[in-house]
Amino acid sequence: MNSPSLNRRHKVGLLFVVAGAGISLICDATAKQTVGFVLIGLACVWLLASLSLRTGGLFLSAAGVSSLLAPVLTEWNSFRGRGAAYDAAVADLHQAAAKATLGKLAEDSKEVTFSSLPTGFFQ
Repeated sequence: MNSPSLNRRHKVGLLFVVAGAGISLICDATAKQTVGFVLIGLACVWLLASLSLRTGGLFLSAAGVSSLLAPVLTEWNSFRGRGAAYDAAVADLHQAAAKATLGKLAEDSKEVTFSSLPTGFFQ
């Protein structure tokens, strides 16, 4: 395939697109899915192979960084949500403990609650 209009990056990209289409057909993808894969692959090959190496490298670097940051940000938001839920559960536990009674310590004494204990009692 000696075509003067296709550079090496075009040829390698086309090889990957054709190989990916074959693998998708082997893995029981429908013809419509495979055609969609081929069209998206050809568009990506045309875009990336037509750019200069510096611009293409910058584009791929930005795509790589964004693909790495997306799961990190998702996990961070999930962590913050779980932390807020934990803090709310601990606050509810503190409220329940303050309202709970420990029972009578002796027949003639009053009921003891957590809130009526001295400040440094549990330390």
